[in-house]
Amino acid sequence: MSASEKKKKSVIEIHYQKNPSYKIVHADGVYGGLTTKNYLNLNFYAERFPIPKTNKFEFEDHEQVKFTEDKLTANDCKNGLIREIECGIYIDIQTAESLANWIQLKIKEYKLITSESSKTHKK
Repeated sequence: MSASEKKKKSVIEIHYQKNPSYKIVHADGVYGGLTTKNYLNLNFYAERFPIPKTNKFEFEDHEQVKFTEDKLTANDCKNGLIREIECGIYIDIQTAESLANWIQLKIKEYKLITSESSKTHKK
């Protein structure tokens, strides 16, 4: 058997299939840490201002009520920002390292594309 026959690589085809509950989630950030079993817990959140439970509007004509943005201050609204946790993911450290490498690769790719694009637009 020759050396090239011994080093012959195998090929596997991987098919991607979306779960019926698949959805795209917007994330403004992530919160988490290590679990007691040494998994990394990632909780992705979307950030927004609080939504009041009610709003009060002033109007004069009961026949033609028109809601405008001239509303009275809502007293039942939280102060600050809301970080709504959209999903939580548990991954092992090897997967976390792979994910970090993939993200770094995509950041480099983005920077390369945007720097080339800005050079083209400057001409």
